[in-house]
Amino acid sequence: MGDSGPVIHVRILATDLPSAIELIDHNKASNSHLFNGNARRFEGLEDTRRACEIELHAAELDWDSPIPSSIWPRDHNSGAQYPFDVIIMADVTYNTASFRALLDTITGLLREPRAPGLSAIVLLAYKSRDPAERTLWTDAQSRGITFVLVDTVKGVREPAVEIWLGGWERDVRSIWADT
Repeated sequence: MGDSGPVIHVRILATDLPSAIELIDHNKASNSHLFNGNARRFEGLEDTRRACEIELHAAELDWDSPIPSSIWPRDHNSGAQYPFDVIIMADVTYNTASFRALLDTITGLLREPRAPGLSAIVLLAYKSRDPAERTLWTDAQSRGITFVLVDTVKGVREPAVEIWLGGWERDVRSIWADT
């Protein structure tokens, strides 16, 4: 294939409670042809081809516990921890009693490790089950976290899924203003 430019390294961290880690590992094994350090080629702008190496890792993340240091991505060369770029959440709003712990975790993921000017964005897929779930947005706002509805995806038999962009208010407003 020749020299096609830089290789983009992508590290995906799938988290859940300890009881679900085995399922994440099973899904990773079932889709191993997409991972395992195989460089995948994607067409970019102006026919620039880039290779993308994708690593998928599973880790325990209990919202009721402190965020373990092992969660943070590390630079392969220096070992330094760095923040996430994107936090993707789905099916996390079904238990309103867990909202405080969920928001504690989101706040922690947005704050650490400290890197001036760098903070992650949050993508939340939300399917309404109970009107009380809508308190998540006001609870988040009270912590300086803003969510903006960016799309609605209709299902065949299921209710529509709302896609929300979130993060620190200043970051969300600047990202959303650019689109």
